[in-house]
Amino acid sequence: MLSFDPRKNEKNIKKHGLALADAHLFDFEGSIDEVQFEEGEERIKALGEWDRQFVAVVVYVQREGQHIISARRAERKEILTYVRAKSGA
Repeated sequence: MLSFDPRKNEKNIKKHGLALADAHLFDFEGSIDEVQFEEGEERIKALGEWDRQFVAVVVYVQREGQHIISARRAERKEILTYVRAKSGA
């Protein structure tokens, strides 16, 4: 189950133009993941595709499932990392 904070959802829409409520559109199965530790939590930064655009999302895992913290368009460097990983280069 993918959860999110409704207030954070509104902030994310204003800042990045992506609704956390629509995170089901993100291709988690095909994403490239990087584990990070921030604010005492293990977080996963995932690079992948969301409605035909490259996106970076940050989630952390809870007992109930994944909780999405943010979603934004991927930066050029992140897109190159994703494309290289997918092409095997």
